[in-house]
Amino acid sequence: MQNKIFKILTILIFVVLISFLSSYLISDFLLGSFSVIGSSMEPTLYQEDQGIKDIFIYKKVGVKRFDIVIADLYDEHIIKRVIGLPGEEIRYIGNDLYVNGQKVEESFITSDNKNNTCYSNFKVCSEGITLLDDEYFLVGDNRLESFDSRMFIEQVHVRKEDIIGKAIVAFRKQDSIWKRVIWL
Repeated sequence: MQNKIFKILTILIFVVLISFLSSYLISDFLLGSFSVIGSSMEPTLYQEDQGIKDIFIYKKVGVKRFDIVIADLYDEHIIKRVIGLPGEEIRYIGNDLYVNGQKVEESFITSDNKNNTCYSNFKVCSEGITLLDDEYFLVGDNRLESFDSRMFIEQVHVRKEDIIGKAIVAFRKQDSIWKRVIWL
């Protein structure tokens, strides 16, 4: 009888240890969570939305234009959309995006947000910018309320090493219940 109890306890301890170890590996090396603070990504993401970010696979697959990423910038985690990729020339002409001289549609933003892309004298709106081989150009969907790459004048924009994850899914709370799932 004692031998059977010892086996059961050993198996139970083994299962608990494996569970803790696997959850640690998943949460620190494969997936992570993020919280939306502020209105810079509205109407795609809203204040207090919660989400899951990929922190491993995107490094192998790469970041693509219009992905939503989480970057560590100025000791803050920011959530923005990738507009420009390394080595590209980015320019807004009349609030329309041009990448390497070709017009690119931004179908994910509202017309009001699109019209506010160049509300100030941003360099990217007046003369354009060319990204270095390890730089990305990130912009919030709510152009009027977003602190993003449009404001960075003569400095490195967002480097590849600053990107710490790619948003996969977000959850929106309504009436104190998580009701809406947003696949990104």
